[in-house]
Amino acid sequence: MDNIFNRKKKDELNPYKTQVIPKGSITKKSVPKVCLNCNSIYEISPWEIEDGKPTGISHGLCKACYKKLREKIEKDVEEEKKSQKKGE
Repeated sequence: MDNIFNRKKKDELNPYKTQVIPKGSITKKSVPKVCLNCNSIYEISPWEIEDGKPTGISHGLCKACYKKLREKIEKDVEEEKKSQKKGE
C-alpha cells in the first residue's frame, strides 16, 4: 500500500529531486539569443533566474539563416533522390 509516508521515503532517496527555490528570490533577466550560423544577436528574451546566479547567452538560428539552411537541406535531399533513381 502506497501512502504519504512511503512516498516521502522514496523522495529522500531520489538524488534528482527538483530544488525548491523560495518565491522572493527569483528575478527576470534579459538573455540574448545568438545565431549559431552568423553569430548575430537575433532576440532578447526574459528568463526567470534565481538571484545571484550568473546568466549567459542562449543559442539558436535566426530566421534568415534558418531559411538558407532549410533551402540547402531541401536541395541536398532532392539531389540524393535523383542520384538514387539513377542507381536503380
